[in-house]
Amino acid sequence: MEKIEDIVPFGVRMRLGLREKLEADVKLKKKTVDRRWSLNSEIIDRLEKSYEPQRGIKDYSLDEMVDELKRRLGDDAVAVRVEIGKPPDGL
Repeated sequence: MEKIEDIVPFGVRMRLGLREKLEADVKLKKKTVDRRWSLNSEIIDRLEKSYEPQRGIKDYSLDEMVDELKRRLGDDAVAVRVEIGKPPDGL
């Protein structure tokens, strides 16, 4: 676990329009994911994700896709129906 003294404050300048978009996303996450979510949390989350290796959709299991949707949209917003049949050509 990181210690608070290991976290370095860093000021960021950004266009007003970008800040407003980020704040709208924060407002949504406060309602659906975590009421403690902040602008700082949103910026850090996006920066950390930008360093994660990119994966194609075929690289995800069904459980991973459902978990990611729930994380992004909230548990109550995700319902999953699975149909098993012949895959389309090329898969």
